[in-house]
Amino acid sequence: MSPAPIQNRRPGARLALALCGFMLLGSCGEAETRTVSSVKAEYAQRFVDGLEFGQAGRIKAASFNPESFVLADVQVDDGPDRLYHADLAEMHVSPDADTLVLEFIGITGADPEHGLTDSPMATTLPVRLPFDVVP
Repeated sequence: MSPAPIQNRRPGARLALALCGFMLLGSCGEAETRTVSSVKAEYAQRFVDGLEFGQAGRIKAASFNPESFVLADVQVDDGPDRLYHADLAEMHVSPDADTLVLEFIGITGADPEHGLTDSPMATTLPVRLPFDVVP
């Protein structure tokens, strides 16, 4: 014995259900949105905790300024033979590209290829953020 066909007693119910499902699917595709300031606040704390950051390696700051989010006393560990220290690091967040770049200021480094080096400034490659950024 086969099951009886389902009879639709409310003709508009299927349409309403289909429209509701379509609206839910559409909202699932929306990306999370954050402001530049909230991104800097979150990432400043993450850098103080220590964070693997793109191709730069592990970055750990001793502290950050809560108003400007500039990182202070920054260590960059890019493998067992490549260590760097920056006096400061400033975050540059791009709402257009949804990326974050660190600009290191007052850098001293050591690696087997170059020995000890000093540089006034260097930047990381842009790292894509997993959300949309707005100004």
